Amino acid sequence: MPKISSFMYCQTTKHEYPESITPLNIIPIESKPGRFSFSVVYSIVGFDPNKDHDGYVIFSDPKGLPILETEKYKLPVEENHDNVVGDVAGNLLSGVTMAVEFGNLLLENEGLFKTELIFDGEKLGEFYIPVVLGGEEHE
Repeated sequence: MPKISSFMYCQTTKHEYPESITPLNIIPIESKPGRFSFSVVYSIVGFDPNKDHDGYVIFSDPKGLPILETEKYKLPVEENHDNVVGDVAGNLLSGVTMAVEFGNLLLENEGLFKTELIFDGEKLGEFYIPVVLGGEEHE
């Protein structure tokens, strides 16, 4: 059964030298409404590597209204099993890490925003982050 093994809100996922990812525990906006760019990085483990899979991500405001829903991604069967990380008692252990960038997203207000991860039509998890007015002083 697929599970989320890790999740992080971060400023960017671009690989630059030196490589580093800056985690976010809040999203600071300078005004209401405000725009902000950020990324989410997550890992899914425990899916069957012998089947095709799909998923998408939903980012919602504090009222539960979706601000952005990504296009559905496809995770096809890989005959060489690049996603397989081991074998325990005859069960293949599979995993994949993905990143989604939200560029210049309009955030209408403050509050607790939510990211939902959907995989094969099922919600695997939801993760929250506060959006606060105040810009740099909260970072």
